[in-house]
Amino acid sequence: MAHLAQTQLLRALIAAAVLSAGTASAGDELPDPAFAPGATGRIAAPVDRIVRDAERRGEALARELTIQPPREGVEIEDLAGIRTRALNDPRVRALLGAPMRRRSRPKPAPATARRARSSLPPSRCPTLRSGR
Repeated sequence: MAHLAQTQLLRALIAAAVLSAGTASAGDELPDPAFAPGATGRIAAPVDRIVRDAERRGEALARELTIQPPREGVEIEDLAGIRTRALNDPRVRALLGAPMRRRSRPKPAPATARRARSSLPPSRCPTLRSGR
Protein backbone atom coordinates (compact mmCIF):
# COMPACT_ATOMS: atom_id res chain seq x y z
CA MET A 1 0.00 0.00 0.00
CA ALA A 2 2.82 2.41 0.88
CA HIS A 3 4.59 1.55 -2.39
CA LEU A 4 1.44 2.45 -4.34
CA ALA A 5 1.12 5.80 -2.51
CA GLN A 6 4.80 6.58 -3.19
CA THR A 7 4.35 5.77 -6.87
CA GLN A 8 1.32 8.03 -7.16
CA LEU A 9 3.12 10.85 -5.35
CA LEU A 10 6.14 10.49 -7.64
CA ARG A 11 3.92 10.60 -10.72
CA ALA A 12 2.17 13.73 -9.42
CA LEU A 13 5.50 15.44 -8.74
CA ILE A 14 6.82 14.60 -12.22
CA ALA A 15 3.62 15.88 -13.83
CA ALA A 16 3.80 19.09 -11.79
CA ALA A 17 7.43 19.63 -12.77
CA VAL A 18 6.65 19.14 -16.46
CA LEU A 19 3.67 21.49 -16.30
CA SER A 20 5.56 24.18 -14.41
CA ALA A 21 8.47 24.02 -16.86
CA GLY A 22 6.05 24.42 -19.78
CA THR A 23 4.24 27.37 -18.21
CA ALA A 24 7.48 29.12 -17.22
CA SER A 25 8.69 29.30 -20.80
CA ALA A 26 5.28 30.43 -22.06
CA GLY A 27 5.04 33.08 -19.30
CA ASP A 28 8.33 34.68 -20.35
CA GLU A 29 6.89 35.63 -23.74
CA LEU A 30 3.80 37.39 -22.38
CA PRO A 31 3.95 41.00 -21.16
CA ASP A 32 3.22 41.69 -17.50
CA PRO A 33 -0.51 42.17 -16.93
CA ALA A 34 -1.89 45.46 -15.66
CA PHE A 35 -3.53 45.02 -12.26
CA ALA A 36 -6.44 46.99 -10.87
CA PRO A 37 -5.70 49.87 -8.51
CA GLY A 38 -5.10 48.55 -5.00
CA ALA A 39 -4.33 45.01 -6.18
CA THR A 40 -1.38 43.25 -4.62
CA GLY A 41 -0.21 41.53 -7.80
CA ARG A 42 -0.16 37.92 -8.91
CA ILE A 43 -1.79 35.20 -6.85
CA ALA A 44 1.01 33.14 -5.35
CA ALA A 45 -1.22 30.35 -4.03
CA PRO A 46 -1.20 27.08 -6.00
CA VAL A 47 -4.82 27.46 -7.10
CA ASP A 48 -4.78 24.47 -9.48
CA ARG A 49 -3.56 22.14 -6.74
CA ILE A 50 -6.07 23.51 -4.25
CA VAL A 51 -8.95 22.96 -6.71
CA ARG A 52 -7.79 19.42 -7.56
CA ASP A 53 -7.47 18.54 -3.86
CA ALA A 54 -10.92 19.94 -3.13
CA GLU A 55 -12.47 17.96 -5.99
CA ARG A 56 -10.72 14.78 -4.85
CA ARG A 57 -11.89 15.27 -1.25
CA GLY A 58 -15.42 16.04 -2.44
CA GLU A 59 -15.53 12.81 -4.44
CA ALA A 60 -14.25 10.86 -1.43
CA LEU A 61 -16.92 12.40 0.79
CA ALA A 62 -19.61 11.66 -1.79
CA ARG A 63 -18.62 7.99 -1.69
CA GLU A 64 -18.60 7.87 2.12
CA LEU A 65 -21.68 9.89 3.02
CA THR A 66 -25.18 8.57 2.76
CA ILE A 67 -28.44 10.49 2.88
CA GLN A 68 -30.27 9.73 6.09
CA PRO A 69 -34.02 9.23 6.15
CA PRO A 70 -36.00 11.78 8.20
CA ARG A 71 -36.33 10.95 11.88
CA GLU A 72 -39.70 10.34 13.42
CA GLY A 73 -41.08 13.21 15.47
CA VAL A 74 -39.12 15.95 13.72
CA GLU A 75 -41.87 17.38 11.61
CA ILE A 76 -42.37 21.04 10.76
CA GLU A 77 -46.01 21.81 11.30
CA ASP A 78 -46.13 25.41 10.06
CA LEU A 79 -43.83 25.30 7.04
CA ALA A 80 -46.00 27.72 5.07
CA GLY A 81 -45.92 30.23 7.94
CA ILE A 82 -42.14 29.96 8.24
CA ARG A 83 -41.80 30.49 4.49
CA THR A 84 -44.11 33.54 4.57
CA ARG A 85 -42.22 35.12 7.49
CA ALA A 86 -38.89 34.51 5.75
CA LEU A 87 -40.07 36.04 2.47
CA ASN A 88 -41.35 39.10 4.34
CA ASP A 89 -37.93 39.66 5.95
CA PRO A 90 -36.10 42.45 4.06
CA ARG A 91 -32.73 40.74 4.55
CA VAL A 92 -33.99 37.53 2.93
CA ARG A 93 -35.56 39.49 0.08
CA ALA A 94 -32.24 41.29 -0.50
CA LEU A 95 -30.38 37.96 -0.60
CA LEU A 96 -32.89 36.59 -3.10
CA GLY A 97 -32.73 39.74 -5.22
CA ALA A 98 -36.47 40.30 -4.84
CA PRO A 99 -37.84 43.86 -4.97
CA MET A 100 -38.22 45.48 -1.57
CA ARG A 101 -41.71 46.19 -0.29
CA ARG A 102 -42.53 49.69 0.90
CA ARG A 103 -43.81 50.12 4.41
CA SER A 104 -47.37 51.47 4.62
CA ARG A 105 -46.57 53.78 7.54
CA PRO A 106 -43.32 55.39 8.65
CA LYS A 107 -41.41 53.91 11.55
CA PRO A 108 -41.86 55.84 14.81
CA ALA A 109 -38.82 57.38 16.48
CA PRO A 110 -37.30 55.23 19.20
CA ALA A 111 -38.57 55.94 22.72
CA THR A 112 -35.08 56.90 23.90
CA ALA A 113 -34.89 59.69 21.29
CA ARG A 114 -38.28 61.07 22.31
CA ARG A 115 -37.33 60.93 25.98
CA ALA A 116 -33.96 62.63 25.41
CA ARG A 117 -35.54 65.42 23.37
CA SER A 118 -38.22 66.14 25.98
CA SER A 119 -35.79 66.12 28.93
CA LEU A 120 -33.71 69.04 27.63
CA PRO A 121 -34.82 72.60 28.36
CA PRO A 122 -35.73 74.62 25.22
CA SER A 123 -32.67 76.83 25.62
CA ARG A 124 -30.32 73.83 25.33
CA CYS A 125 -32.16 71.90 22.61
CA PRO A 126 -31.23 73.13 19.11
CA THR A 127 -34.38 71.72 17.49
CA LEU A 128 -36.69 73.48 19.92
CA ARG A 129 -34.70 76.74 19.82
CA SER A 130 -34.85 76.98 16.02
CA GLY A 131 -38.58 76.22 15.95
CA ARG A 132 -38.36 72.91 14.07
